[in-house]
Amino acid sequence: METRAAQNPSRQDDSRKGRHMTWGSHLDRFADRFSDRLNPLLVKEVRQALKGRLFLITFALLLLGAWCVSVFGVTAAGDAIYWQSSPWLLGAYIIVLQIAVLAFVPTMAFRSMQAETDFNTWELVCITTLSPRRLVAGKLGCAVVQTLLLCSVIAPCIAFCSLLPGFDWMLTAIVLGVTLIFSLLNTIFSVMLSSLATNKLWQNFALGALWLVLAGEVRCGYELVHTLVTGQDLSNFLNWFFDGISLGSGGGYYYTSPAPLVRYWFVGVTLLVLALTYFFLFYEITVSQVTFEADSRSGRIRLTCSLLYVLQWALLVLCDDWRHYQANPALGLFIVHWLVFGLSACLESETISTRIRRRLSGWSRLRSPYLPGGSRALAFMLLHLGSTPLVAFVLGTYFRNFRSGPEVALWSMYLLTYITIAVAGSRSLLAMNPHIRRANLRLGVTIGIVLSMLPSFVLAEMFYNVASHFFVLTIFNPFAYSALNRQSWTMVTPLALVALIGVHLNWEIIKRSVLDVSPLGSEIQSEHDETRSPAFPKKKTGILQATGNER
Repeated sequence: METRAAQNPSRQDDSRKGRHMTWGSHLDRFADRFSDRLNPLLVKEVRQALKGRLFLITFALLLLGAWCVSVFGVTAAGDAIYWQSSPWLLGAYIIVLQIAVLAFVPTMAFRSMQAETDFNTWELVCITTLSPRRLVAGKLGCAVVQTLLLCSVIAPCIAFCSLLPGFDWMLTAIVLGVTLIFSLLNTIFSVMLSSLATNKLWQNFALGALWLVLAGEVRCGYELVHTLVTGQDLSNFLNWFFDGISLGSGGGYYYTSPAPLVRYWFVGVTLLVLALTYFFLFYEITVSQVTFEADSRSGRIRLTCSLLYVLQWALLVLCDDWRHYQANPALGLFIVHWLVFGLSACLESETISTRIRRRLSGWSRLRSPYLPGGSRALAFMLLHLGSTPLVAFVLGTYFRNFRSGPEVALWSMYLLTYITIAVAGSRSLLAMNPHIRRANLRLGVTIGIVLSMLPSFVLAEMFYNVASHFFVLTIFNPFAYSALNRQSWTMVTPLALVALIGVHLNWEIIKRSVLDVSPLGSEIQSEHDETRSPAFPKKKTGILQATGNER
């Protein structure tokens, strides 16, 4: 043993150094190893963001706001600070924090993604060895670091409030947790908008829409803090929330008996799960924008939409069972979600790349609605919206207080009719002029849907309460018929027939797109058999029919 130690003196010194290392030295070594494995894009974004002027201004304003609340709040409280002033000071601190993390941090993330597009540096980032998910995670991680730094400004203020009487740890944890979750949701939403906007006009429009959404969320955050700080139940905030975003006055619905508090908590938890699921959806959409075009972009997005379909039904049942007229906001979420998905996904290109075909198997036709392609997206819409009347009828049978079933079924048939007719018309326009941009088609379809509803609104203004008699013009307006027939199934059947006509217009392309899903090896083998057999002429495959090119 002595001879080995004498032969390796460096090893003996390292062992002695390891025995005498303090916990701080071990922490430094762990931090060095951990920093080497960090996302390099995260390191780059954090260094640029901390040197940026917008973050420094936000940090200084947050520090100034916390100082003003501390000085003027303690002065205004006076002697009352010794018995019951902690909730009000805590609420003021959290509101200042919410303005920073719910509004400024997503705006900084939007500007960071926009700078990559403006200075043409995103292509240089994409050709690195980083995967698309790590690229998006680097942008999101930078926003998380900024949020934590801003929260560190408020942490001493919250510690000060904890020393005052009336402080509630559980309440503080709930409010701060919800604030951080929605800060992440706003951040990924802003990054998604910035990745979708490719030119200056759409970037400015997306930034304006983002500010409107952020202003509404800051307002909701203020109401949540005010409700919980004043000692009220969660039901008061949910009442304000649903009343504020309701689609109408709720005519035809009525208040039920006061629900138990656990039902309000079920609604709140469902909203929180919906927010987390939408976070994953926005993340997948952003990843799809930076993914190679030949790779699969839509599988995870459509799978997330199927999960959201189930959660939206849960929210509809809970809200309608709670207070009937408040199912309107849940219905509004259902309508906006599937309308946006239909206009974006059903007008995609129809081709399936060779890279995707190599991964297909013999059972791939069963999951064809989750593969890329506008017609397969239309089949995906048909599976979900087509089953909506049946689901609504079953839920209405088992839940007596669920009375929004006919209205949800009515809107689903309207959405299916609009989408199918829009896809059929867009396919005809592309056949005449293949160079039309898909974005222009989506914009034209949106304008056409809005214009189809205008005559009914004009007639309703000119002839009060007589618009229902103008059946031909009013039928294009789902708002009119959903208001007149909220609890009646009479209009669902004729609208289902109209939707079937729209599906019939696209049935051939839907069937061909589903049958076209086949592995690359089987397609090559079938072509080889056709060339060897003289009795059968050579046929075009589905993908060749779409492109018009043969080998």
